[in-house]
This record gives sequence, C-alpha cells and structure tokens, in this order.
Amino acid sequence: MKRDRGHVSAALATAVFLATAGLASAKPADSQENSLQSQVERMASDLKEEGTQALEAAAEAANNAVEESQEALAKAEKTWSPRLQAFQQTLSDQKAALAMMGEDTAAAFDTWKEAATESWNELWAEPWSETWSESWAEMQNSASRVVEWFRAWLEKQPVTEKTEIPA
Repeated sequence: MKRDRGHVSAALATAVFLATAGLASAKPADSQENSLQSQVERMASDLKEEGTQALEAAAEAANNAVEESQEALAKAEKTWSPRLQAFQQTLSDQKAALAMMGEDTAAAFDTWKEAATESWNELWAEPWSETWSESWAEMQNSASRVVEWFRAWLEKQPVTEKTEIPA
C-alpha cells in the first residue's frame, strides 16, 4: 500500500501543480475578450494598411503607364507629324493641279463646243440649238426602234445551245 500511496500522492501533487499552473495562466473573462478584440483590431489595421499599400502601388503603376503612354504619343507625334504634313501638302498640290486641269478642260470643252457648233452650222446651215434638239430626238427614236426590233428578233429565235447568231 505504500506504493499506492506514493502513486496517489504523486498524482495528487501533479494535479495540484497543473491546477495552479492553469489558474496562473488563465486570464479573467474581460482580459480574454480584450485580447480577442485587440487581435481583431490588429488584423483590421493590418488589412487596412495592406489595402492602402495596394492602392498606392496601383496608383503608381497607373502613373507609370500614363507617363509611358505620353512618351509613346510624343514619339509617334514626332515621327508622324512631318509625314502627315507632307501628305497634306501633296494632297493640296494635287487639288491645285486638278483645279487647273478642270479649268483647262472646261476651256478646251468650250473651244470644242464652239468649233462643233460652227461645223454643224456649216453642214446644216441652221442654228445649232434648233437642229441639235431635233437631231437628238430623231436619234433617240431610231435607237428605240432598233432596240425593239432586236428584242422581237430574239424572241422569235428558238433557244438552243447550238443556235448561231448571225453577225
């Protein structure tokens, strides 16, 4: 039994030791709540700080991107501005050349019209305007009659692949 008492006393001593250690390390309920609240506050503070750092990094990246874009735009403007000005000048020169050609063409047409009028008047010994409108009407009538004759002729022809159309 001595042995059992030794074991019991050792167990009792261990239990007392653990109980005292547990009581010594245990904090009151208020200090535990404060500890949890302080941990939550510390975590929120850390998250806020990390969020602020992320925002600052994003703002810096955006500023860098804007600066790089501005540099690229400035470089493109230096490269393309002279080319665009040269192209614009070429277009202006061509426009001026076309305007001169238009004037020359109008003058040439007026000269041709005068010569044609004189020639027509010599041939027909009538004024240009009267003869022109009458002749134009006659030409239209003749053309319409030819088209109608051709259409009628095509309708009369048998449709086969071997049909030859006389020239």
